[in-house]
Amino acid sequence: MDSAPIPIPIPIPITQLPISKERWLTTRIQYEDNYYIRDVLETICKKSYQWIASKNDLYLTTDYETFHKYFISMIYEEYFCTSKKYKDTFPDISEYFELKYLEEVNDFPTICFMVGAVTRQHVGGDVRYEFFEVNFRGYVHGEDSLNLADDLSEDIDFVVNSFRNKALITNSSLEISDALVLSISTDEGLFDPYGLCDIRAQISYRYHLA
Repeated sequence: MDSAPIPIPIPIPITQLPISKERWLTTRIQYEDNYYIRDVLETICKKSYQWIASKNDLYLTTDYETFHKYFISMIYEEYFCTSKKYKDTFPDISEYFELKYLEEVNDFPTICFMVGAVTRQHVGGDVRYEFFEVNFRGYVHGEDSLNLADDLSEDIDFVVNSFRNKALITNSSLEISDALVLSISTDEGLFDPYGLCDIRAQISYRYHLA
């Protein structure tokens, strides 16, 4: 009696090699003539180093040159390479930090946000508060883009203003002290049938020394 043939695994061909770190850093930012990924990371790295140096409860254990080296490697290995590796399985990872331009936004409404620097205020004793601003931008598309943008800005305004109570109910350890909207603006129909709204908010919370 003949034995069944042993299946031989077929090797999976490598169709795309990972881009080197050096080549990735020299990738030009879309719609820019002389602005590259390395320029973006340089700005982020400097601000991060300066922020750490400005904090009394944080300590720098290396000089800027070493910090810069590890920072760039961390972004390349933990973000860029990871996002490419898992792009098909977890598409949100690869798109989380990607720049998006108006003509590239296909899902509406879309909300993007950027968190600003954290500032600390010492009230007295052991009471300290930290504040940071969050800039939201909403994208809409439709026949009445101005009203759509107004509606989206009202929704964001409602969520921000109710954030403090919701945070305290779901997790009292957050100790959010205040959340308020500082400004709201729209494109006023300039980009119709697209619409934009910009919301500036401030979040404050109780800070505890470790």
